[in-house]
Amino acid sequence: MPPDAPNIPNARERYSNAHLFPEFRGIGPQDAEEPVAGRPPFEIATLHDFLNAAKTGNFPRKKTELPLWPAEEMQYLSKKYSEWAPSPYSELPMPASGPFGAMGGESPPPIFRVTLAMTSMDDMFSKLFQFAGQNISPEEVRRRLSSADNGASFNIMKSKIWFGVAPVSDALWKSRGLDDETNIEEALAILRSVVDVFDYWRKPEVQGQLRDVFNKVFLELDIFKDAMNALRAERGEAVADWSISRLWQEYVHLHLLFMEQQVRSWMFQHLKVLHTIWLTRLHGAFNTLREVNGTQASIKIDHWAMMVMEKILDIYRDVEIIVKFRTDGFVMAFGIDPRLASIDGPSEERNRIYSQIEQQRMTYLNTSVNDVLRQHIAARHAQGAFPEFLEQFCVISDRTVVYKTLQPHIENPPASRTETWVRELSEDAIKMFGLVIYRLSYTETDEEWDAICTRLETALDSVWDGIVGSDNIKHKAVLQWVDGRDADNIPEGNLDAARQHFQGFAKSSTFTKGLSTTACLAATPLSVSSYAKDQPDNGTGDFQGFLHAIDASFDPSRVSSSAAPAPNPTSRPPPPKGGMYKAGYDGTFKISDRLVWSELYALNVQMGSVVGFEDMWAVSAQHPWGVYMGPSTGVLRRNWREMKGMGGHMVKLAKEASEKEGRGS
Repeated sequence: MPPDAPNIPNARERYSNAHLFPEFRGIGPQDAEEPVAGRPPFEIATLHDFLNAAKTGNFPRKKTELPLWPAEEMQYLSKKYSEWAPSPYSELPMPASGPFGAMGGESPPPIFRVTLAMTSMDDMFSKLFQFAGQNISPEEVRRRLSSADNGASFNIMKSKIWFGVAPVSDALWKSRGLDDETNIEEALAILRSVVDVFDYWRKPEVQGQLRDVFNKVFLELDIFKDAMNALRAERGEAVADWSISRLWQEYVHLHLLFMEQQVRSWMFQHLKVLHTIWLTRLHGAFNTLREVNGTQASIKIDHWAMMVMEKILDIYRDVEIIVKFRTDGFVMAFGIDPRLASIDGPSEERNRIYSQIEQQRMTYLNTSVNDVLRQHIAARHAQGAFPEFLEQFCVISDRTVVYKTLQPHIENPPASRTETWVRELSEDAIKMFGLVIYRLSYTETDEEWDAICTRLETALDSVWDGIVGSDNIKHKAVLQWVDGRDADNIPEGNLDAARQHFQGFAKSSTFTKGLSTTACLAATPLSVSSYAKDQPDNGTGDFQGFLHAIDASFDPSRVSSSAAPAPNPTSRPPPPKGGMYKAGYDGTFKISDRLVWSELYALNVQMGSVVGFEDMWAVSAQHPWGVYMGPSTGVLRRNWREMKGMGGHMVKLAKEASEKEGRGS
């Protein structure tokens, strides 16, 4: 239930045998992910997408009707104001970075100022100045500067939702059997995790960061627009009809609407399937009326199905109330709330005002829904008394009727639109795209290898199921095989050697245009074994065929000394280059074949590393096989933890039995 939401009438609270109601097993603290330093709430790659869209007019959801950014004006974005702009723009100071305002020196190029605003670096500098006079350890400073409140799965899910990518692809949902009744706890946990992202975005401090970034970028672009107009006036030219700041307003507005529509479409589609399955089960049990005698009969009530239905309906309600992006205080073309109009004022004060607005909004929305529901329940009660044990069943029916009345999308989910990465790859200029894949398993016969490749290709082809617009791109997708024996005689299974070969290969004149130069794949004896015919539940559930993903940019010199000790422990290791990797990360991770195109290529290659290799690796580390299966939930991590625990117990028993046998006892 959303914070500050009034309680919905619940039969459990009145039912004398409430202890009989079942519950999911739930999760414990050990099933939480380790918090990691997240990226800024306002995804930085949005700026790159906007600058491209400002030139082409291809905005999310539609083609913009605003005048576009002319090609001849683009050069000025990367030049210092002092090199081209008339006074006073040529004399702009450095951007403010800290409590003392702007530092000395001339202004950097507009694109630098915009990027600084986008990354909230000025806020970071301000915080550093605040910490300077405090007795705080370096570790505590890093913790306070980062948004280390969420795990890697949450951050990946947040990025996927932000860019309009399905939280879980249809192919993966189907292969994991998430519509099956036995997997309902995990299915609902995934749906709940989507709601949690929007719940996170509406927090006052997070909403404040989103608002401030948008407004600061708007102001920098507006300064750039004014400087361009001043340059035109100096030349005696007419004022331009285009406005880069106005384009920014419309782009972000349409982007947020696109993101919201994508996720609501995905949620309603999956909720409808689950709702139908469990309502059918509930009614099926209820309809098994058995006559006891001439005046009495027994009715079977499926309490488990009722519990599931309640949770499904809870998510339906929360989608309507929470899954809507807030833009309070954003300087949009359609206006701004007067209470938040002083965009140069203290952010904390605007956060406080927003918090009041949001609390009032949530109270109003919840009260409105609950009032309609209470009226419906009262009308039912007025028609005659029902046995107490049927009240929960009746309330479920009441909620279903009321929610369907208030939410037409329950019965008719909105259609999903083409995801951004699919739309980009659909362009006629792109003839092909793909990845290099190394064969690093050499013991198979030609017949065995052909069979493995067939199973792999079948799994990869299934990825496109349910992806809107995939018919326009799947024929362009290419995996280019490289036999490791023909590539510097790479030893079997050696991923480091494959990376080194790929780094040179990607720069060569023979490298195929369109293939990724930043990532490649490999099939090792370990991954090949996942395609074995006798593999239990092959291709289904959480244990599917997988490949190795290799980060071409991985630099072993940046591996933490704690993860890879120096040969001489007493010597000082050389300074790291560009920071350290997470402990244990070696530049590779295993990935489900169902996610090669829809996540590895889409999120890391095509969209410019909106999800990094280390993020996917961190999530994969929780899997018993170490395979990336997409963002995980606490329920899934609990199941994996228990699986790994059972595996360790079985190994221990086998070892004890072997030792006992060796002693001859």
